[in-house]
Amino acid sequence: MSGDVAELRQLLCETQALRRHEPTGDQRVWERAEAHIADGQQADAKEEQPCG
Repeated sequence: MSGDVAELRQLLCETQALRRHEPTGDQRVWERAEAHIADGQQADAKEEQPCG
């Protein structure tokens, strides 16, 4: 298998049914986690396109 992250993401988009997980529990914990992940992905966001 070869390719960069964008190519692998495209492969997944084309071959897998994507599902969205909606978390339960204390929403504040999930919001903090989401913000933490978003902070780390800002630099990569320009290169990758989301599925759908």
